[in-house]
Amino acid sequence: MLQSPADGGTVLLMPNGNVSIFQHVYPELKYALSDMVPLATVCSFDFGLAVGSGSMARTLKEFIDGAKAKPGHAAYGTPGPGTAMHFMGVMLAKNAGFEFTPISFRGGAAAMTDVMGGMVPALATTVPNLIGPTKDGKLRTLAVSSEQRLKSLPDVPTFRESGFPDLVISKRFGFFASAKVPEAVQAELEQALMAAASKPRVVAALEKLEFDSVVKGRAHYLALMKSDVARWGPVVKASGYKAEDWGVFERTRRRLGAHRRFWRLFSPCAAALWKRVAMPRRHVLILMSDERDPRHTGCSGSPLVKTPHLDALAARGTRFAQAYRPGPNCVPARAAFATGHRVHRTRHWDNASPYSGQPLGWGHVLQSQGIRVESVAKLHYRAEEDPAGFDAEHLSMHGVGGYGVVWASIRDPCISQPGGRRMLGQNLGAGEPCYTRYDAAVTQRSMAWLQQAGRQPGQPFVLSVGRVAPHFPLLAPRAFSDLYPPHSLPQPKLHPDTGYVRHPWVQACADFSQNEASFHSADERLAVFSA
Repeated sequence: MLQSPADGGTVLLMPNGNVSIFQHVYPELKYALSDMVPLATVCSFDFGLAVGSGSMARTLKEFIDGAKAKPGHAAYGTPGPGTAMHFMGVMLAKNAGFEFTPISFRGGAAAMTDVMGGMVPALATTVPNLIGPTKDGKLRTLAVSSEQRLKSLPDVPTFRESGFPDLVISKRFGFFASAKVPEAVQAELEQALMAAASKPRVVAALEKLEFDSVVKGRAHYLALMKSDVARWGPVVKASGYKAEDWGVFERTRRRLGAHRRFWRLFSPCAAALWKRVAMPRRHVLILMSDERDPRHTGCSGSPLVKTPHLDALAARGTRFAQAYRPGPNCVPARAAFATGHRVHRTRHWDNASPYSGQPLGWGHVLQSQGIRVESVAKLHYRAEEDPAGFDAEHLSMHGVGGYGVVWASIRDPCISQPGGRRMLGQNLGAGEPCYTRYDAAVTQRSMAWLQQAGRQPGQPFVLSVGRVAPHFPLLAPRAFSDLYPPHSLPQPKLHPDTGYVRHPWVQACADFSQNEASFHSADERLAVFSA
């Protein structure tokens, strides 16, 4: 617009934050309010803070209290860095006195997806983006930045009534022209644009998109813009945010992702870890174990499953209510975690297609910036020598022979039962499996690693610790198996003995594994349930 002929033939429709906020965020911005004329406003929109439906926070106060109880854990996704939504979270954290880490995505859809999936605790975005998911129960909007409660979300309080009057934030979409456009042409454009924006069909279309029609002229808009510029300068300065922080990350992404395919697959997970590790120079400890279900724990109300250690964590406020698994098999799920993408994106389909470092994941991004990334873990990748995103792997466990469980892959037709040792293990029930000893070694090695890393406080790190249990073979230490007396356990519901008819592929897998036929006695079968 600024480079077009100054005859009024080119105007620009944009939100006012592109001027009032960006000129404080980007030192080398090539335009300012003095270069343009605000002609007319068209509509306004507000912002909101939401959490996923699985969050324990029902109100803004509960969310803040939870964040204060666990410093460093609260984070929020935004559609981009340096936006009003970014600084809304900054202002909330400052006013409420808690740590709130912004995670910038490339657009609101990606941020919303990760919040609904439980990967990011909260979301700061525009109200129009929140209304549908909130009404559908996929998000829980805690507060909105409007002056009064919104007709579209009448049950959601404003930040003002929640005790944060400084968080009344409303943005306008409006038309701008170059300041070089003659005054007479400006006046003509102002009248024409206001008339067009006031047409009933335009107002109806805006309301359908959940925007509020607000039609004002040049004098009003210029005063609003000057006020906005003055308001956001101190906010941006106090936040300490610098555009070059995100620029470093973006340059890293471009250097790693010279090929378009990497750009398509680049994980928001890497961005999240980058924001939490590289910029604030923090440490991150990842703890993983197999075969967990957040619904089947004592703290979630299970009448059967006993999880004393997880219950103790829950009593201190640490829950895993949003945990999920991206695939039913170990190897694909671990590849998905390494990259932040679902199985159909990584194309690691089964336990015979282990991860070998492609597509690139969060570990590679952190390595490229000199962050120490190591593992003490069962990884179930292809091989230790593969560039999988770790500087070092300690006590690593990988797929057998670099391929994994080839014979158990589903194919058409299914292969016959391979014979040999039974899949459930030779000894079942109470006992001391080799994996228990492995997990104990992982724990000891991890503690020693952390003690050593603690002597280098200035060096940020990410340590991934992976334990195996609970897992096949179905052999559990006596202290745990005694929690489940075999004859007190219910029988499986989805079993042919109850009249249930399995899906043909499930039956084919059962015929292949022959687990039922391999039990030596009814008591051993019950011992397996206990283990």
